[in-house]
Amino acid sequence: MFPWLISIVTAIGSVFKRNEEPTSVPSKRRIEEEGSQSYENGNIGGGEETNESGSKRIRRKNSYAGNYSDFAGKRQVARVPRRNRDLEAVEEYRRACGNFVLDLNAVPHCQDPVEMIRNIKEAIELVDRNDFQSFIEAEKEIRRRFQSDPVLMTIQRQMISGNPNENIKKAKCTHIFFDSKRARLAPKEFENAAQSLRSDGKRFRIRSNTTDNVMEMIPAYCHISRDPLNIDVPVSLTCKNTERNIPSRHLKDLDKECENFLKTFGPIFLKEAHFFNNVGFACSEICACKGCCTNNVTWMVDMKLNKLELVREHSMAGFKVRTLNQIPAGTPFMEFTGKIMENDSLLDRDYAFQISEKKEVVKFGKMMGAKRGSDLQRLFTEAYTQNVWMIDPKKIGNVARMFNHSCQANVEFVRVFQKSFSPSNMRLLVVPNEDVFPGEELTLNYGDPYLRDHIGFCVCGTDACLYNRNVKKRTMSQLEEDFVKSHQEKYAAFKEHVLDKIEG
Repeated sequence: MFPWLISIVTAIGSVFKRNEEPTSVPSKRRIEEEGSQSYENGNIGGGEETNESGSKRIRRKNSYAGNYSDFAGKRQVARVPRRNRDLEAVEEYRRACGNFVLDLNAVPHCQDPVEMIRNIKEAIELVDRNDFQSFIEAEKEIRRRFQSDPVLMTIQRQMISGNPNENIKKAKCTHIFFDSKRARLAPKEFENAAQSLRSDGKRFRIRSNTTDNVMEMIPAYCHISRDPLNIDVPVSLTCKNTERNIPSRHLKDLDKECENFLKTFGPIFLKEAHFFNNVGFACSEICACKGCCTNNVTWMVDMKLNKLELVREHSMAGFKVRTLNQIPAGTPFMEFTGKIMENDSLLDRDYAFQISEKKEVVKFGKMMGAKRGSDLQRLFTEAYTQNVWMIDPKKIGNVARMFNHSCQANVEFVRVFQKSFSPSNMRLLVVPNEDVFPGEELTLNYGDPYLRDHIGFCVCGTDACLYNRNVKKRTMSQLEEDFVKSHQEKYAAFKEHVLDKIEG
């Protein structure tokens, strides 16, 4: 409606072709994983801590549990820690979402990370590993959902085909072509003490479910250790899972219904543009449709259809997130969640992701019809010019926080608002920029500044890698040819080991 204000997310084709035409439906790579040694030693107060590399950082005082009077000295005034209020907000969202069933068999979340790590270690199990069987079971479960759910029965599921989409091919190869020409950096030296993968068909299951939700089972495995006593359980596995973002403070005056902009269930193909040039707006429960129409791109995300797992395959790296089922390019399949905070309030930015910039106040205000000098324009100005907003998933979030870095990543983020253009109503959806096959890792490009300043090296090994000095020079036609060939090989393996087993 306002093309001169913002580039709205583009939709090409259709993910879900309805049998009829109803208007509504029912309702990183973490190169050095944060260790747990300091917590196990009882050092959970404020002060300094030293990691294995010898570097130090300042850590704020414990806010996990206990009476505030323990830290208040002579004041002896009992207060509810902010952490508890955040956890209560998580439970409130769970009760309201209608798609949460508590997993009583999973290790329950505990505010004390020392105790939770101890409980996780006690529950570690040696289990069989059969990747192809896991892929088959994941595909069968999704098909069962589409055949039994009265809503999903009205939708034709998109499947990966034998050849890649032309738009995807051109976008990916263009990205590789230009990034392969950039200057390369020398990586920092690090000790490569990687353990070899197990070859006995076994693996250790560290957590049976990291989400606590039966409707979204995401286990965590270790594929390298042969002794459960030597398995390192990082603090990152003690994160409280949340299905929705937790605002640090509500901007209630901005939380109101406004016009809709993303009018499709189609796949989202992001143009080669800056992150802040892409945005969508989706219906919600406060709309006349109650959020149950084709203008709610978040609807399939909330259905939690995809099967994921966390896997550790390298002793020098963190867990990776991989999919057990096919995810066609452009299909929003999950959300990056955490606590929405002002940038100035963040003490640790290891996992945080910036979701706004100050100049956006103009375009959002005009989209909402805010006139210059009006109260609404004033609220937008206060919300977006005084603060830069971040999603911080370090203590409260979901598995999207575990995406490893790749200079040639296969997923991207897109912002979708519901109810209003308030930061508290922003959702960060995860969208693959190419077809992702079962068993593939889901990776995100952290950006050159973060990679250069905070990590110092990369092991993705792609032609687009900032630290890969052995890039083979290829023309655009050669890149496109290799891209198609790689896709066809992966599809052939997927068809042979999964589709043919189910259909034949």
